[in-house]
Amino acid sequence: MDSGRSDREASSGNPNPENSGEASKGDALLEQLQKIDLAGVEDERARAIIRLLLNVVEDLRGELKKAQQEIAYLRERLRLRQGGEGKPGDNSSPPQPPRSSEKERNEPKERTKREKLSRIKIDREVKLDVDRASLPADAEDKGYEEKVVQELRIATDNVKFLRKKYYSASTGKTYLAPLPTGHCGEYGPNVRTLCVMFSHLCHMTEPKIGEWFANLGILISAGQISNFLTEGHEAFHREKEEIVEAGLSSGPWQHIDDTGTRVDGANWHCQVICNPLYTAYFTTERKDRLTPGVEGNGTGRLAGPADARVGSDGAEPHRGGGCHRRLSRRGRPSGSAAAGLR
Repeated sequence: MDSGRSDREASSGNPNPENSGEASKGDALLEQLQKIDLAGVEDERARAIIRLLLNVVEDLRGELKKAQQEIAYLRERLRLRQGGEGKPGDNSSPPQPPRSSEKERNEPKERTKREKLSRIKIDREVKLDVDRASLPADAEDKGYEEKVVQELRIATDNVKFLRKKYYSASTGKTYLAPLPTGHCGEYGPNVRTLCVMFSHLCHMTEPKIGEWFANLGILISAGQISNFLTEGHEAFHREKEEIVEAGLSSGPWQHIDDTGTRVDGANWHCQVICNPLYTAYFTTERKDRLTPGVEGNGTGRLAGPADARVGSDGAEPHRGGGCHRRLSRRGRPSGSAAAGLR
């Protein structure tokens, strides 16, 4: 008999009360069947059938006992996982805190409502008056009672700019009044901002972004939406580089790690550099021993042992796992990256 079967049989010493009652009933029934005197059955064929049925019942009873022992063993293991103390040498998962009952989950909990009126920006005030004809003659004016209602207004703001134009015969040039800041091409800054926000914050696909604009009366092509999401983001890249530069200077150690990722159907690598103050992600084609992104020579790697020393915890860089290392800043990060302050 294997060790697992031994454990299960040993754990069946405290069976479920319900199973215990069923087991006692089954044993009593089997005992009564075994007392049947087959010699009193005259028909030989009937006697043989009864003997066969008794053997089948005995075999099934043995299988039932084994199943009950298995159930008791599994219930004990489940109890230990959910909060009981494990047995010596038990390699199961650590005990989990006991879960609340259905009754406790349905009980209403006391909730504290945060005050939010002071955090709401008031855009306009509207004074509402009562029809004086509907008031009694002795009604007195008691001022106003405030009621704040939050509302969002989404509407088109299509503008036709009439740009003043001058022509100079001496220079042969035409001079036009400049457009307001942020306006270039056929779309204003709010349309561009919404494209980026819907894609990166709301995780909307480009076709869904186009449908949203179309429902509001903005005519924009799928190619233009794609351009807004992939081009003209130099300011974001500069901000990312500044965050990485500040993060590398913010502490004596950095945590580095990597994981595989897919780019256009090819296997690339997502590298991360971080500490409690910031996190920077770099997507690179190669996976080198040293984390990419902080050397300015275009190789996308650290500058070697002189510039990347092992931290005080003695952790060495290794594939597929993170470690803490002391990094010295030298140049701007290279490669595709995203960074953010925590």
